[in-house]
Amino acid sequence: MAYGGLCWAELNTGDPKSAAEFYGTLLGWSFTSHPDMPEGFSFIENAGEGIGDIEKLEGAGGSCWRGIIAVEDVDKTAAKAETLGGRIITPPLDIPGGFGRVAILADPSGAELAIHMTNGRGVPPTIHRDGVPGFMGWFELYTKDVDEAMAFYNALFGWEKEQDMDMGEAGVYRLFTVNGVQTGGMMKAMDMVPQPTWNLYFNCNSVEAAAERIKEAGGAVFMGPHEVPDDSWIIMAQDPQGVMFSLVSSGK
Repeated sequence: MAYGGLCWAELNTGDPKSAAEFYGTLLGWSFTSHPDMPEGFSFIENAGEGIGDIEKLEGAGGSCWRGIIAVEDVDKTAAKAETLGGRIITPPLDIPGGFGRVAILADPSGAELAIHMTNGRGVPPTIHRDGVPGFMGWFELYTKDVDEAMAFYNALFGWEKEQDMDMGEAGVYRLFTVNGVQTGGMMKAMDMVPQPTWNLYFNCNSVEAAAERIKEAGGAVFMGPHEVPDDSWIIMAQDPQGVMFSLVSSGK
C-alpha cells in the first residue's frame, strides 16, 4: 500500500442525524459515535469497514462532502501545497482519540480536500473499490484549469495523467491514476457547479433505483441516469440538505 490514495470521506452538514438516516437507507451504511468526538459526529461503516465520518457543520463554511488523502507527513505536505500554489484552509491538527493528524487544503483553483496521517500505523487502506456497493467508485474534479490541476496533484501526491478524452466544447476529460490505479477524472467546471470542487461518487447496485429513493427522501437528481464510456451508469444528486454527491453502478 502506498501513500496518495483516498483513505476517508467526510460529510460536513447542518443536520448529521437526518444525513445519517438518508445515506444509511440509500447506501446501507451504519454509523457509530465515539466518546472523544464532538456532538453530531459519527463514523461511517460499510460492510464492517470504516470509510468516513459525518460531522456537524460549524462556522461559516458550506455543507459538503470532502475526500481525504493518505500522506506520510501532514505538516510537510501542507507546506508543500502552499509552495505549489495551494492554500491551507485548516492548519494541521491532531484528531481527538488518537486517530492521527489532519489538515484541509485548497488547490490553486480553490477546490478543497483534506490530508491525513495515522499515528505510526502505516498507510490506511483506500476506500476506492470499483464496483463494491457503498465504497467510493470515482473521484471527479471540476476546475478552472485541468493542466494546472494535474500538475499540482502530480507534484503533491504523485497522481498521474492516464489519458484525455475529447468532450468537444466542454474541453477535455482527463483520467488520472493513483498508485497505478484509474481513480478519477478532471474537467473544466460546468455551469451547474458554481465554483471548483471535488465530487465523490459512491458505488450502488442500480443508479436508476437509487435516483427514485433519493427523490422520495427529499433529495434531488440533477443529472442522469447517464451512461459513461466504460459502460457504467451515473447520476449526480443532492441530499436533502443540498450537498452534492454522485452514484455509479455497473448497470442502469
